[in-house]
Amino acid sequence: MKVDGKPPVGIGGFIREVSQTEKAEGAKNGRKTPLSVQGEKVEISQEALLVRELVEKAKAFPEVREDLVKELRARIQEGSYEPPLEELASRLLLEALLEEV
Repeated sequence: MKVDGKPPVGIGGFIREVSQTEKAEGAKNGRKTPLSVQGEKVEISQEALLVRELVEKAKAFPEVREDLVKELRARIQEGSYEPPLEELASRLLLEALLEEV
């Protein structure tokens, strides 16, 4: 589902986008720090802390699992790799259906 034509962003991208928007609006209105208000207090929920922790852990993982790629390449080259065709077909169909929603 596209609302504004922009591609979807992860939580980090969302936070950066909101921060940049707030800074720009604050600068237009003559504020130096648009997100800080004297006397205001922010409490972060346990769920938000957990999300932050999980995001940091996810960032530590490599984007590509080189060991798995190397193993699969070797199996393909020797002709011993047989992908699970039914599972692959199911995932492709599910992905195609989800794109239409």
